[in-house]
Amino acid sequence: MSIVPVRSQPSDRSEQTTQLLFGDSYQVLDHSPDKKWLYIENDFDAYRGWIDAGQFRPVSERYRQDLLAEPHPLSGDLVACLNWGKRHFPILLGSVLPFYQDDRIRMEEEIIRVKLETPPTLQIRLMDAARKYWLAPYQWGGKSPFGLDCSGFIQQVFRMAACSLPRDAYQQAEKGEAVPSVAQSRVADLAFFAREGRIVHVGLILDDLSWQHYHPDLDLQAHERPIMHALDQVRVDKLDKEGIWHLGRKQYTHHLLTIRRLKEEFF
Repeated sequence: MSIVPVRSQPSDRSEQTTQLLFGDSYQVLDHSPDKKWLYIENDFDAYRGWIDAGQFRPVSERYRQDLLAEPHPLSGDLVACLNWGKRHFPILLGSVLPFYQDDRIRMEEEIIRVKLETPPTLQIRLMDAARKYWLAPYQWGGKSPFGLDCSGFIQQVFRMAACSLPRDAYQQAEKGEAVPSVAQSRVADLAFFAREGRIVHVGLILDDLSWQHYHPDLDLQAHERPIMHALDQVRVDKLDKEGIWHLGRKQYTHHLLTIRRLKEEFF
């Protein structure tokens, strides 16, 4: 399936805590008494939750282990169509392309045609991925370009750059090395924000050229950086030593706690 909601409890009314996209693998740990819901653990980030049993698509354990044994690229198109026999199957930005080679992927024994291009450096890959989510609406627990939260946005951007990050912001803040100040930050650094000592938000620091693209009529001072983050939508605002200055509301919305730098050797 293109997208599967993962919920905190076995009910459609329960909170969506994350999502599975095409190509994500997981283990089934348990089921509800009526067997309508499955309790699963995502193989990518070990995140657990409940999915509708009707949306479960089994694969062999051998295929799953082969899948986990090597990295796989992700789709870079907002919506792409796989040529699956006589079907045209849509997949979303950030979906896993299992065993991609020569414009083909493999699902069990089926070979499916697809095309993918990968930018060279980590920073370029991150910026390219982040821009594709611009203006995507905010959705708690979401991970797709049609709705995602702040940490889901960051996780997917890094995943598209072939880098693995945990699902929640407080977990992501444990990765990489500390950057002393905003003035010393660089493109692709992560900024984390706290309320009452608890990390509640994360954003991606952009380059100055990105700022000119999103806000050509506004100046950026030497002590400020452009930051892309998911609030009401994926947007670009100003970051300084105090936090995020929301350009629409003309106020600080988040107070800066720390900045982390993640290099390719960390992954």
